[in-house]
Amino acid sequence: MEVHLVATTKIKKAIEIVSDNTKITVNLFNDFFKIKELEEHYTHYLDTAKELKSQLDNQEFRITVVGEFSSGKSTFINALIGQDILLHGLSETTATVTYVHCVKKDNSKINQIEVHFTEPSKQPVILDLDKDKDLLKQYTTTFSNTVDVVSEIEGVHFYLNIEGIEDNVVFIDTPGLNGVAEGHREVTINEIQKAHASICLFQLRGVTESEKEFLELVCKYQNNTIFVMNRIDELNEREDRSYDEQIQFFHQKLQESIGDPININIPKSSIFGLSSLLALVANDHSIKKIYETDKANITGEQRQTMWQTSRFSSFQNYLWHDVIEKQKEQLLKRSICERFDIVLSALLQEITAEIAILTVDVIDEDLLKIDSQLEKIDLQKGKNSEKIQNFIANRQRELIKDFKYEITLGFQNIIIELTKRVDSETDFDNFYQNLNNNDYGNALAHQLADLKIVYKKSLTTALKATYQEATERTESFVPRISISNKRIIKIEHHINTDFSPVNLTASKNKIHSKIHTIQQQQIELKANHSLTESKVLKSEINHAQMVLKKNKINQDSEVKRLGIEPAVQNKRIEYQTTESRGGTGFLDFMIGEKEVTRTRVVKDSSNRDAWNKNKLALSKQFTEQKIESERRINQLKGRYVDEQNKQSINDTKIENLSRKIKGLENDLEFEQKVFDEIYSKNKREALKNAKMKLVNKIAKQIAIPESDIYLNYQAELNKDLEKNCLLISKEVTKYLEYLHKQFKQNLLTLSNKRKNKLGFAETEQKTKKLTILANKIQKIQVKNINGANSNAR
Repeated sequence: MEVHLVATTKIKKAIEIVSDNTKITVNLFNDFFKIKELEEHYTHYLDTAKELKSQLDNQEFRITVVGEFSSGKSTFINALIGQDILLHGLSETTATVTYVHCVKKDNSKINQIEVHFTEPSKQPVILDLDKDKDLLKQYTTTFSNTVDVVSEIEGVHFYLNIEGIEDNVVFIDTPGLNGVAEGHREVTINEIQKAHASICLFQLRGVTESEKEFLELVCKYQNNTIFVMNRIDELNEREDRSYDEQIQFFHQKLQESIGDPININIPKSSIFGLSSLLALVANDHSIKKIYETDKANITGEQRQTMWQTSRFSSFQNYLWHDVIEKQKEQLLKRSICERFDIVLSALLQEITAEIAILTVDVIDEDLLKIDSQLEKIDLQKGKNSEKIQNFIANRQRELIKDFKYEITLGFQNIIIELTKRVDSETDFDNFYQNLNNNDYGNALAHQLADLKIVYKKSLTTALKATYQEATERTESFVPRISISNKRIIKIEHHINTDFSPVNLTASKNKIHSKIHTIQQQQIELKANHSLTESKVLKSEINHAQMVLKKNKINQDSEVKRLGIEPAVQNKRIEYQTTESRGGTGFLDFMIGEKEVTRTRVVKDSSNRDAWNKNKLALSKQFTEQKIESERRINQLKGRYVDEQNKQSINDTKIENLSRKIKGLENDLEFEQKVFDEIYSKNKREALKNAKMKLVNKIAKQIAIPESDIYLNYQAELNKDLEKNCLLISKEVTKYLEYLHKQFKQNLLTLSNKRKNKLGFAETEQKTKKLTILANKIQKIQVKNINGANSNAR
């Protein structure tokens, strides 16, 4: 990768791509281009003016919608349009700039979508809004699976007729300053610079620390800004303030955020609170339900209520009438006049300096100063060169450190994302099919490639910023010659009072690093914070209690089946005996005594004994079961109480950590939502083990810092840094030599003038030409200033 560098001068700072539609400004440019002297010695000013003039064909009034990720920019523009066209939501992150061009109904491009690519040779894709709306996701969001939207798509252009807005107005949906891809920030800043007005969106919480930075950028490049607090319908749910109190709070926060050092007074008339979602649903009747879980469709009466609740109409009226209708022409003209004046002033300053050098009377005292400067100029050039080289070397070390940290975070995020994907697998066969298809290997390669694109774009931006600052430092190192009103030559050395280095990520990363550490502790606690064990114990307790009750019921049933205890019975028993036949006993002697049957009554307790035996056995059986069940219940209750205590301690720890996070950065608490994933413990052990092995394998593949992939990744970026810093060093050194050469030439001109080496006629001729040229430039500048002043009135 090689960064293309262009020599930086004060004029380059003045170039802001602008547009204008006034004939007066066109004529001024034409007058400027007719000056032939510019083509000989001042081509850089001519090129700058041509670049400004080339934008005159673009007559659109540009309004950017800016804000952090998830502030609702796309939904807001949809509400302005009155149709749900731009993709929005957490799953549809805007990854490129989207332009909504307001056109007339008879425009040939109406309801057309054009996708423009960064590759110049690639033709735009033309889509029909009604037929191809589903394809938008592939060209505008970070979830595209067909193109790398951040690096391949330059922008997506919609051409729509919007009721109440004339043509030649374009709303610009920016990716945001804290989007997923690093390129988002640079794209958004570029669009803010080109816009004539901006709408800044904030969430209900107000202005966060990270938003203060982009707020300062907006106010730096934009003089016409509307501030909008979105989702105002959530006010009653989340805040104790009334609407007026919330707007007052918002106004105060805005003023505090940009009051120092910019010191800009924000009029309250430019501050609004509204709900984009309610306004969109109220106007777009194709939206039948706000949420998929809603059972009934939205009624007409509900839409009217939503529109009133959204408070969108007051904002809309202000935008339509106070900004677009009243200020459009004014802002367009003022924009071009101010920037053209910067070019003209710089040119006049250079010409005036040349005239002063040619016409000044050089005295001996001046000659001594000049000769002194000439003697040490080469030595000073060496010192300045060393300073610049040290600055670039230091910046290179800073960038290596910063990007090493960013790459480490990037690799960690890849591991987290792929781990989540693996954990989401619940089907054994499908999981192994994905393994056989190398889906995870392909996903890893894709994410690494995406990460490289993101960081190379970010590296390019950082290198350009380094080059810009190195060039500015170079300009400040070289003395300049000025002629005072008293015609006294002064050798001045410009000192830049703002030499603070560009801090790319240090402040933000410091906050994120602290929060990341605490969040890791939370993750560990939450991994052990499972309700499954408590549920199992509770279930077992309930089961044991049910068994105890069932045993009692069975016991009662068995006792009932035994019935009443039997009574002891009286039983008559017959028995045989002999008795005398009577008489003299002869018969007894002859034939024996006679046998007779007798009966007697006896006690029978066998039934009662059997009943008592059965009852005793039942009592013993159920008593043992009861004792065992009660013992089991008490044991489970003890374990349940212990588990509840553990969970309570865990809850307390987690709550304490949450409070720490809130104390570190309350705003980041809203931005970084904590998603708790409860992993099912009913997954089959084989799937669980396979997933664990895969995650370990992925982590090993890109392990930090020992894996080959990580080392090669780091080495490649370091190589790019070294290569481009060397290029920067060469370019800046060349620029330094040019400045010293120019300074030396001016000194020699003065010296030769004093030593009569520069003839009077030659001096007079050069002075005359420069004076005529300056007069021409001044006339154009006066007309330009008059145009700007009349516009301001």
